[in-house]
Amino acid sequence: GGQKARLSLARAAYSRKQAYLLDDPLAALDAHVARHVFEACIRGLLAGTTRILCTHNVLALAETDAHYRISDRTIQAAPSAPVVEAEENTGAPAPMPGHDESTAATPSDPPTGAKASEESAADGKLVVEEERDKGVVKLHVYRTYWLAVGSSLSIAVLVSLLAMQASRNVSDWWLSFWVSNIDDY
Repeated sequence: GGQKARLSLARAAYSRKQAYLLDDPLAALDAHVARHVFEACIRGLLAGTTRILCTHNVLALAETDAHYRISDRTIQAAPSAPVVEAEENTGAPAPMPGHDESTAATPSDPPTGAKASEESAADGKLVVEEERDKGVVKLHVYRTYWLAVGSSLSIAVLVSLLAMQASRNVSDWWLSFWVSNIDDY
């Protein structure tokens, strides 16, 4: 996974710019691959440049010069190291320094990612196996696509596909007819 992200990051890195805005390039990567990409590319190849990394990966925060949290369309104060450690341990955002904890909004449950990581940690697995269906594509999948695209566009696509196949069949028929009757011309 994450092939497009790695390719885009490689293209950006080899463009040799002075500043890079990286929008969560580690999100689609496994933990060990994300660590390698972060070390080899972001900290290695892009060293000496300005790098703005927007990420949910708290492991990358320990390696940054400065970090900020954007919440409710505002940039909040840079959290200190204990705040980052608290977030890593609980999975929930810790209160920002200088903010009153009684007025801070706290989520009722930890984020889905935190639940998943707690469950996988309890099982002793770092990566959870994905579920996969085998066989033919179910009718409800086609129905979901049809509803997502809309009836008019779906009909237009089907008519276009039928017209394309019909023109291809006519083209093949004409070529075979022409080749078989070449002596007549």
